[in-house]
Amino acid sequence: LALLCGEDEFPQVELDARSGFTDVVRAVLYAVSPRPLTPLEVRDMAETGVGFNLGKYTNPLASIHTILKRLWAMGDAKRVRRRDGETAYKWAGKTPPAIQLPRLLDLEIAEQKKEK
Repeated sequence: LALLCGEDEFPQVELDARSGFTDVVRAVLYAVSPRPLTPLEVRDMAETGVGFNLGKYTNPLASIHTILKRLWAMGDAKRVRRRDGETAYKWAGKTPPAIQLPRLLDLEIAEQKKEK
């Protein structure tokens, strides 16, 4: 949530050298579940939040669009239309992704408990 609000507080995660782009996209969707993300938000979280190097990709946003559509076709992501009219995707897979990021919803709940 912090990253989506412009704050750089998404927990850094050590990525395995074998971690692929699809693995990272899956992990990002799972971490923010049930909140839907646009492809642009997925890109920002993958790069800034997770630290995945997108520099080797000519057009990373096009790759993210392709990955999200493939995940949707496989049933691992659900496509939704947000109130602002943008298409977004949220986690719908039955099995957690290979890369485990801290669940942002769990972090938000923990922060709320600290404030009380």
